Amino acid sequence: MTIAFLVYDISLTGGAERVAINLANELSKNPENTIHIISVFKEKDLSTGLLEQVEVEILNNEKCSITKHLFKLSNALKQCVVGNDIEVLVSITAGVVTLAHTALKKTMTKHVYAEHSNLENRTYGCKHRFRQWVGAKYADKIVTLTERDLNNFIKQFKVRADRIIAIPNWYEGEVSDKAYSKSSKNIISVGRLEYVKGYDYLIEVAKIVLNKHKDWRWSIYGDGSERERVEEKIQENNLEDCLLLHGNVSSDKIDYSGSAFFVMTSRYEGLPLSIIEAQCAKLPVISFDCPTGPSEMVEDGVNGFLVEPYSIESLAKKIECLINSESLRVEFSRNSTNGLEKYKKTKVLRQWNTLFNQLVR
Repeated sequence: MTIAFLVYDISLTGGAERVAINLANELSKNPENTIHIISVFKEKDLSTGLLEQVEVEILNNEKCSITKHLFKLSNALKQCVVGNDIEVLVSITAGVVTLAHTALKKTMTKHVYAEHSNLENRTYGCKHRFRQWVGAKYADKIVTLTERDLNNFIKQFKVRADRIIAIPNWYEGEVSDKAYSKSSKNIISVGRLEYVKGYDYLIEVAKIVLNKHKDWRWSIYGDGSERERVEEKIQENNLEDCLLLHGNVSSDKIDYSGSAFFVMTSRYEGLPLSIIEAQCAKLPVISFDCPTGPSEMVEDGVNGFLVEPYSIESLAKKIECLINSESLRVEFSRNSTNGLEKYKKTKVLRQWNTLFNQLVR
């Protein structure tokens, strides 16, 4: 089978690009498959981690507006698709859906629209919403990360149930063989320092919690455009000694195992792999019940707490609940790996292969 993954810019290696790279690499290991990555743009030098058998095509080296140059870019994409006999084109994110839809007219190529975020995230504006609608209306198959988003597509865009499936991203790590650190007094959060991750909420919560429990620390791993603003807020609230920014580090260097529990304050998520990483390290998780992901990963009162979205007081209370109860932390840790089976690579790949086989019979 000949499959291509269409991404905005493969050289950026953000979350969507990593998903495309991982899928392309794994599918290319089957000698019966020919796998392509088609990147609309290439802003930086390629350093992607792609296996050599994955073919990379760049439509336009210089970044430009997809909307303003839709027909030029769609013609380039069509030539690439037809020239390589692509049987299935997978649009990774709504950002490239209109381009794919335009290019695939009057071709036999099947179109899969893979939503990397969710329909409840309105931070990207009307243009993004329109692209989601195009994907929902015209793609042969829609793939969401969560069941919640799948149901939203059905309700909001009247998508038939047989045109849509929820397939999560996989996680390649294993459950830690280290014992849970029940005596730890460190809270951990992991994620880009961006508005969507809700660090403004986190700092307000930390101010409440850490001023009461002065022997506790809160470690944040990640970097981003909001770093300076986050640092200023930490200083304004005199939290420099207890709310600690560690910057960007690789997953294996994040100190999950030395922490007591994991906290997420995001406004929106797609499917937060950092929760899976924390659960593999046997950590309890406390998260806003934001769209989407946490409610399908955290069982409230069993392996963590789901908190009313964006309620600073409620989140602070749940954190204090775990701080004050070692036995509850241990109980949640014991149940932390419940449900991780569905994020295993073998299971997720099986779902993708089944989808492709259904489209190309």
